[in-house]
Amino acid sequence: MLGERFKKAREFLGENQSSIARKAGLTNTSIRRIENDAVEVPNSKYIHYLIERGINYFYLMGQSEEIEGQLAGVVSRVSYEKLENEIIGLQKEISKLQRQLKNTVSTSEFEELSHKYQGLLEGLEALKLEVDENGELRKKTEE
Repeated sequence: MLGERFKKAREFLGENQSSIARKAGLTNTSIRRIENDAVEVPNSKYIHYLIERGINYFYLMGQSEEIEGQLAGVVSRVSYEKLENEIIGLQKEISKLQRQLKNTVSTSEFEELSHKYQGLLEGLEALKLEVDENGELRKKTEE
């Protein structure tokens, strides 16, 4: 299912399985297994390699039909991973506080969370990302 998207992304970059395996630090077998849907979760090295070269993460994950991404050149892999971890942490914190709202959250906790959330939204805006109604991170659509 996702394997075909990884294959199309590789071909879009003009790479064969051997060259992309070598450049991404993987084996030919790993690339072949990913592209043939023989693995449930594609190797993160392959994902990062493709994203760094302009492939849309959401395309790879089957959430977009646009193969070219906007994260490449805007944010390095390390920065992206750090931002992704921050977003996940804040989403968990928001979920936790939403559950606690039934028991009332103090004003200072609410203000602190609001400040963090505003910073998160500004970061997402800068990267042209948004969080949809299900809490999933996705590429922002042009209005």
